[in-house]
Amino acid sequence: MKVSVKSHITIAFCFTILVLFPRSNFVDSEQPKRREKFVGALGPWPNIEFREPEDEDLQGTRRDSQENFRAKQYKFTKERGYSDQTSLTDEKVALLEKELGKNLSREVIDLVVMEFELIYFNSGIIFLTNFWQDLRSNFDRHEFVVGLVNFWYGEESEEICDQLVSFHYKRNKDSLMLQLYPGYVTHEKSVKELTLDFSIHVDKISCLNVKKSLAVIILIFQKSLNYVYSAYLLFLLSCTFNELYGTEFKESIHNILHNKNRVGDRLVSIANNNVAILLKKIRKVSGIHTASPKMRVESIIYPIYMKNIDIQAFGLKLCLSLLELSIQKDMEVEPNSIILLFGSRMSTPEEVILATDIFKVLSSKSRSMSEIAALFIYNQDSFTTLISRMRLFHDIDIRGLKSNIQECVAKIDLYEELNGIRFRTDYQLRAFGRKKT
Repeated sequence: MKVSVKSHITIAFCFTILVLFPRSNFVDSEQPKRREKFVGALGPWPNIEFREPEDEDLQGTRRDSQENFRAKQYKFTKERGYSDQTSLTDEKVALLEKELGKNLSREVIDLVVMEFELIYFNSGIIFLTNFWQDLRSNFDRHEFVVGLVNFWYGEESEEICDQLVSFHYKRNKDSLMLQLYPGYVTHEKSVKELTLDFSIHVDKISCLNVKKSLAVIILIFQKSLNYVYSAYLLFLLSCTFNELYGTEFKESIHNILHNKNRVGDRLVSIANNNVAILLKKIRKVSGIHTASPKMRVESIIYPIYMKNIDIQAFGLKLCLSLLELSIQKDMEVEPNSIILLFGSRMSTPEEVILATDIFKVLSSKSRSMSEIAALFIYNQDSFTTLISRMRLFHDIDIRGLKSNIQECVAKIDLYEELNGIRFRTDYQLRAFGRKKT
């Protein structure tokens, strides 16, 4: 029996939609969930699990890792050779304050994203490492980062720099956040108020800057994990959906909300229930009524535009990001929440989506971040699977993904904190055995 290529693709895509894009439930309450974790169900992306939020008072971070944090902090300070700053002169303190003020104002996007990651992913240990400093940090002094991490963890320090960071960050936080998001307030808002804020400030969110857009969404939804995830997913879809690609978010979301040419229906068909309900809430608070009849939406083959990704450059960014995340040995990254981590590490919305899909394929074999990084770097069987899956999901050729892999691998020997991914995978052992014979 002969089956056409077109039929094969259609069947494969329909299977992907039914099995890998199942619906999940949005928490429909009038107060946002402030401290949450993902705990159930399946979600929107190929192979991506969605977890519903559950209230959990994290008290700023998971306290069971505080001893580990303190040990890492001590080790970092000793290695860097930072001297006791309690004897700084008034003149040096004044210069330090001026430099600190400039850094906080300039790096406000990083401040928002870093605090959010520390709250939900306990990333403070990563921020203290040499690897992160060299790869990500734009702060003029790493002492500023140490001070911020201490402050966010609630750690007290007698170091003058730490005390300056704590004092200036607390005093200037409101004005710093207002630079990025004019609607920033400190009091907790209702879901209705938050969704209205989102609809009002869509002009502050841009497909051209995924990291800044993530930071703005974090502030709009007051760090509520579930709502940040849902809004950021809507943002990614709006920027990458074939019918909307190349259009700025403000225009795309307008067309989606008004369901112009049924684009809203088609976008929801590839997303999950969280996006559908968020759109419903935005329409309600914005007074938008769509009277289009309920009609079946035909399956869309390859709905995400991926043709502009530079696979070689993307592969290096992905590899370095996996190395970075592997530093936090006990990090528990749920498949959907990885979208938020890649949102600050990739350059474009389509890169965030592709990185998330690749991560989920790898995480089906291991939940350890260091093992996931090692699978990506060393395991040829995993790479073959990735090539096949990404072709099926997005019709994209990623065979050049590891062209610059040696540049990434070289970092493992340069940074002690990356030693955790030095282990022999099954593939390496088989290859070693063949060489011996």
